[in-house]
Amino acid sequence: MRLKSDRVFNWFTKKKKKYGFEMHPRLINFSRSLSVEQKGAMAHTFLMVLKADDASLNLKMYNYIYDQFESIGFGIKSKYMQEYKTNDLAYSYTKINSLSIDQKRWFAISLHGMMYEIGIKPSFKHIQYYLALGQQTSNPYIK
Repeated sequence: MRLKSDRVFNWFTKKKKKYGFEMHPRLINFSRSLSVEQKGAMAHTFLMVLKADDASLNLKMYNYIYDQFESIGFGIKSKYMQEYKTNDLAYSYTKINSLSIDQKRWFAISLHGMMYEIGIKPSFKHIQYYLALGQQTSNPYIK
């Protein structure tokens, strides 16, 4: 039988990782299933949608993108994004087309969250780019 004091002090033995908490094993496995090129292509297209309307470049949207990609172990400020800034969108589309259905679902959910769930109303250009991205990448979840 465990004593109450054992339960109270168990938190000292827990491993702390990113942000002070352990990452969920499913997220770790998901992150490992993506190549660096796929992560970069997704980040490139996210930033393309973000920059669709220069007049309404929003810090909340950027922070959302940053957090999403940090959670899968890809820093959008890293050297990889320097490489992907100059890439053609067609290359990014082909990399995103190669994603599995579960990876496409994460991509669509994250992109939808950036557009509609952070309390910012997207502009008409944002919506156009969002829908065009869904068509170009053959993503059934982007509607």
